[in-house]
Amino acid sequence: MLVLGQPAEAKIVYTPADTNITSDHTIPIDLNHDGIVDFGFNDVNRRSHPYGFDHTGLLSVIPANQANKVEGYHRTNGNYASALRAGVSIGPNAKFTTGPNIMATTFIDTGRVRELNSVCNGPWSGGTRYLGLEFSISGEVHFGWARLNVSCKELHVFASLTGYAYETVPN
Repeated sequence: MLVLGQPAEAKIVYTPADTNITSDHTIPIDLNHDGIVDFGFNDVNRRSHPYGFDHTGLLSVIPANQANKVEGYHRTNGNYASALRAGVSIGPNAKFTTGPNIMATTFIDTGRVRELNSVCNGPWSGGTRYLGLEFSISGEVHFGWARLNVSCKELHVFASLTGYAYETVPN
């Protein structure tokens, strides 16, 4: 008679959050609470012209190591994090990229025309979205998500991390 091992009991570990991702700061998250940062959210606001004419706001997610990845896609000017709707499955069939991954940007050139409004660009430019995450626990691949509210106003990208979760069973 064959002795079969019991299948692993899958468990979702959810962590509520209410963290604002503020300009020129990186907010770390430790998905499985093992004391090791898995990802960071970074929000920057910079003047790109020496006289202050061009302003750029940029929200991005940065994997903490090479094994960690973000569900997203690659373009010639960088990697972008996919903005997922609630209910989307996150797992081994998704496309993941290494980081950093751009989420939302603002840009305004105030050098010539002072009446220009800033433009909010990127897949995260407004509303509540989910970020698909792939990360390693003891060398095994796990999947999870982070929920963020993102908006843009004038020259800034505003973001709030409202929760994150991961699956305890690898793959």
